[in-house]
Amino acid sequence: SVLAFTEAHVGQKLVVDDVLIGPDEGQHGPDMLFIVVDARDSQVLFESAADEVRPIASLTKLASALAFLSQNPDLDSEYTVKPGDLVNGARLYLMSGDRVKKGDLLKLALVASANEAAQALAGAAGLTVGDFVGAMNRIAGQLNLADTKFVDPTGIGAGNVSTAREVALLAKAAIERPEIREALALPAIEFQTLAGRSVNAISTDSLLKRYPEAGVDLIGGKP
Repeated sequence: SVLAFTEAHVGQKLVVDDVLIGPDEGQHGPDMLFIVVDARDSQVLFESAADEVRPIASLTKLASALAFLSQNPDLDSEYTVKPGDLVNGARLYLMSGDRVKKGDLLKLALVASANEAAQALAGAAGLTVGDFVGAMNRIAGQLNLADTKFVDPTGIGAGNVSTAREVALLAKAAIERPEIREALALPAIEFQTLAGRSVNAISTDSLLKRYPEAGVDLIGGKP
């Protein structure tokens, strides 16, 4: 998971997915990979195996969102969902032929982690999937993410890899975009296709329900 908080302090403990994370040994599971960074000055507050390369699954969608926005799309313009956009996922929110606003596609990919929406971002950006993945990898290069590589827009492929340290840098770049930051803070979204069908989705980030807590607010997150 990637989480952005309004405030954190050296020595402060965080609870993520019911696991206690803190600077002392024994405050987290032995196999956990994580890093906690103060975004104001890039100070690392605490970390564990932060440079180990692993598949990052749906965190890939942060790069997909950045690649999509790098093409300066009109978020109010429409996109027609194609059969090739309907990749495997836990749930399909869209159907082939649905006409939706591009801004709703972006929100659906980030809030509900909808794979078909993330896949559709490529076409909505006017690119082939291959060119879109190329744009994602160029963004990784621009951010100096040497251990980060993307092979698809959704995160399904095991070849989408990074480290906790580099995902933190990717997340910082993503949250600097207001379109992404605002979407990641939404507990749910509701919109209509241009044919009038309602689409409702709940955020996959359960921690949005936990915070604010102990004076700390959650800006947003991506599991």
